[in-house]
Amino acid sequence: MLHNAAHVVAYAALGAMALLAQTGTRASLPRQRWVAILMASVYGAVDELHQGYVPGRVQSLSDFGSDLCGALCGVLLVQSIRSGEPRWARLAWAALVGGIGCVTLATFTDW
Repeated sequence: MLHNAAHVVAYAALGAMALLAQTGTRASLPRQRWVAILMASVYGAVDELHQGYVPGRVQSLSDFGSDLCGALCGVLLVQSIRSGEPRWARLAWAALVGGIGCVTLATFTDW
């Protein structure tokens, strides 16, 4: 379960860094937030596809879901810290709950 949970944490960091790389210290625009989520998610998709060709590794849709939720959580967390608006923090929590759901699926099913 810890290995699967690491997907959420790693992709949260990747999503946050992708957003910060675009914006620096400026406030982010909606387009920049979506680009950051897309960048991290595409990386996660390519990683999952690549695992299908590595002996002993498997592709997993639930791992990709964990990656996507992690990226979303990281971007929303940065937005929450920058804006101070509670709605962004609530959305970050929702993304985290989705990530926990994906981690649970990855751990206890063969998705």
